Amino acid sequence: MPPQAPPDRGILYIDSAYTLAEARAAGKITFLRARDASGFFGRLWSVHPAADLKTGKDSGIEVHRLSPRHGVIQGKAAVCRLPPFLAPLNLIVSQYTLYRVLVRLVRQQRLSAVAAVDPFLSGLLGLAVARSTRRPLMIRISGNHDEVYEASRALAMPRLFPAHWLQKAIERFVLRRADTVTAINANNLDYARANGARRLAILPISANIEPIHRTDPAKRRGGAELLRELGVERSRPALLSVGRLIDLKHPDDAVRAMAGVLARHPGTVGIIAGSGAMEPRLKALAAELGVADAIRFPGLLDQAELSLLIPHCILLSPSAGQMALLEGALGGAPIVAYDRDFQSEFIADGVNGFMVPFRDWRAMAERAGALLADPELFKRMSKASRQSALDYMAPERTRAAEWAAFEQLMAGR
Repeated sequence: MPPQAPPDRGILYIDSAYTLAEARAAGKITFLRARDASGFFGRLWSVHPAADLKTGKDSGIEVHRLSPRHGVIQGKAAVCRLPPFLAPLNLIVSQYTLYRVLVRLVRQQRLSAVAAVDPFLSGLLGLAVARSTRRPLMIRISGNHDEVYEASRALAMPRLFPAHWLQKAIERFVLRRADTVTAINANNLDYARANGARRLAILPISANIEPIHRTDPAKRRGGAELLRELGVERSRPALLSVGRLIDLKHPDDAVRAMAGVLARHPGTVGIIAGSGAMEPRLKALAAELGVADAIRFPGLLDQAELSLLIPHCILLSPSAGQMALLEGALGGAPIVAYDRDFQSEFIADGVNGFMVPFRDWRAMAERAGALLADPELFKRMSKASRQSALDYMAPERTRAAEWAAFEQLMAGR
């Protein structure tokens, strides 16, 4: 049997990806619970430093309980109503208030370590708490912010840090002072190293995947009904793109690629699953391209719905996150992706999917069309896609990597 974590070992984990309400709505509770590092920590406190930016709630710091061993704290970016030009001052005051709460929590509950999942707001807060309490700090990187900015001039947190020079100064300041920096793939690790990170490790994110995605696609029931609700006939696979509808994810390229496929394969349906500010523009683009009736915009689907939908689709990935790629592969979806960031580390071109040049949506359409035209190719890639994900996500592999990284963090400090 694997060793058990000491029940008194705890971690403070700062992450602004999801509020508690968002995680529940999307069916991503495992995403929160996995922060115990495969059981390395017996106690866990999750922190969202600025939940009000997403919830819009004008309330103080909120404390929730997911379980007796897992608490959730939601901070805020504004302590009071101030003119927009005073937003930085509002943020500083609000985060200082949260910082004092977290320092007291770490000391009173004798938490063992601090982790933060970005080198910006979460990283700054984590660094301050770790230094004040003399706990080791791990920064976990899940993106290459340099590549994102180079490709699209998009900032990681434009509302909080509106200038690129400021973003660079903060990320370098935090990464150089972290005790350990981990990334989910080699590309992101190179980004961290280039910005001053010293002690480095790769940690897979497979523990964050909801268990429902591990179910054999052939045993998933309800996909046909969901497709009918979306107005999709099952005569051929649908084209699916999953992710936030924001510029840096390039969902407009997915719409253009879908339109390119539809021109040669009438009757195919495209599905843009996600929410974000670009949705009206994407619908307008679909209308402009003459495919408004063939592309569905169901909004944000929860994990159960996605798990039913994916086995009937080809996944188009202009810039999907690694979790979305793994969920798609576990569902047996062949993937057509841009050759950028980490995607080529997971997709073997011609084996479990196709890689095409960055921003070449015509090539994406051509490869997706080839999968539609050749059912045997689709079946072969579908099988290889799921197997590659199962190999990557072996639980013992994930546990060994997480325990080794955190043991190093604790010993080094």
